[in-house]
Amino acid sequence: MYYTESTIMERMILTTLHEYTKLFFAGLIFTVTLETIVLVFLVRKTFSIGVETIPSVRLIASGWFASFSTIPYVWYVFTFLMLGQPRPLVIAVSELFALFVETIFYAIFLPIGIRKAFIISFAANVVSFLLGLLLQGMGLVPSTF
Repeated sequence: MYYTESTIMERMILTTLHEYTKLFFAGLIFTVTLETIVLVFLVRKTFSIGVETIPSVRLIASGWFASFSTIPYVWYVFTFLMLGQPRPLVIAVSELFALFVETIFYAIFLPIGIRKAFIISFAANVVSFLLGLLLQGMGLVPSTF
């Protein structure tokens, strides 16, 4: 079969998107799991909020939903909306978006108040971001940028 230049380019783009999507799903599992662990730890140990106030199922579901709902924006929406912008700016804007949305989500769905919601969201996002960078630096996961 003969491939034209445009066909080859289309195949390269699709291969790149496929690889990026595979990285996204690995990042999704990593981020959602890690941020939920941070949420549970902070709520149960740091703030000493027991299961009678926030049942474990609700706490874990909130962590999964909050992270799961923001990560596509971080990986796809801001990446493509801000094409051509410096990578640190894209990261800063997308992470601030995740911080804001997750803070609001926790404040609404968990009886913890806005201050604790912010602390939890900030800590969870910092931990997942820095651990991701560390794993990339160690060569254990491929870099997405």
